[in-house]
Amino acid sequence: MRAFRVFTPLLLAAVFASCATGPPVATRRPPSAFEAHSESPSPPVLRLSDGRRYLTVLGTIHAVPEEHADALSLPQLLNDEIEAADLVVVESNLLTLEHRDRLLQAMRVHHSYLRADRHKGRPSLSDFLKDRDETLLEEFSLALSERLAPLHERQLSSLLALRPWAARSNLNSLRRARDGIVWSPGVDAQVVRAARGAGIEVRYLESWRDLAALHDAAEQQSYVEELLFSVMGPVSEEAMARARRERLLETLESWGRGDLETAPGMLHDRLDVEVPPVVRAGLEATQRMLLETRERRWVPRLLSFLEETEAKRIVVAVGAAHVVSEAAVFPDLLRDAGFKPVGAESLPYRR
Repeated sequence: MRAFRVFTPLLLAAVFASCATGPPVATRRPPSAFEAHSESPSPPVLRLSDGRRYLTVLGTIHAVPEEHADALSLPQLLNDEIEAADLVVVESNLLTLEHRDRLLQAMRVHHSYLRADRHKGRPSLSDFLKDRDETLLEEFSLALSERLAPLHERQLSSLLALRPWAARSNLNSLRRARDGIVWSPGVDAQVVRAARGAGIEVRYLESWRDLAALHDAAEQQSYVEELLFSVMGPVSEEAMARARRERLLETLESWGRGDLETAPGMLHDRLDVEVPPVVRAGLEATQRMLLETRERRWVPRLLSFLEETEAKRIVVAVGAAHVVSEAAVFPDLLRDAGFKPVGAESLPYRR
């Protein structure tokens, strides 16, 4: 069970990174050819067609604090579209309560995948720190214990044993717990429940192992630099917690309005401190990986789902950043695949 406590928030945090409350994302209004057709108030939605098939692409928030869970209710129009769909496609199978038991079972088998093993060429955060400076590991551990007190020695050793990317996600979860935030499943879980209640097939664009492998293949030093800045830098835990909460509330408000112009930007820009160039470069690289790299994998998989199932009416639920971010290419890739914008009135709701 200890592994579950360590790795459940780790993996969920890694997936949440791709939604509107995750890593910093620049935002803009989509190109004029891809205006979102959404009712007011309504979350960000793209409604598209290639002449044969209709896509409703919903930008979701993957998780929400329990106290704000009511803010993420789906409008009736979207529930109607889900119930009338032939197929529902969701970003990841980590994002719904229905898969919690399967998630825990997978982590029991594969949790060692996330732990580092230097002999296999996968050094841990501890290895990176020791290689850089003999005293850095001790200084980092002390600073982290002071910032997150009381931090149990077992929690600290577990975090240091992880790959740097996984340590960052785990640290983010520890900070959320320290903030007193209890997370509930977000919009994705609602979409899946509605689909299953209507007997609609649900498929997923990626698994937790797909996302873990992507992080694991990335340059780990950038994660190390971000960890050092966030733990040993000049920004207090209180200031970071305040910035996280403000950004979260703005995210929930902009999602409910379907506001594609004012979605929150980079968290670090809210802090009254200069972010070192090496840290900012690492954050931007992570953003590209979590958005563009994944989206380029998703579109061929989505198209294969459409061919296999011969579905005509499809609802696709992905993190809002994949719909509204300047760094996202998902809408453009769908356009290149032949899908053009249509109004809600053009969608065939009835079977």
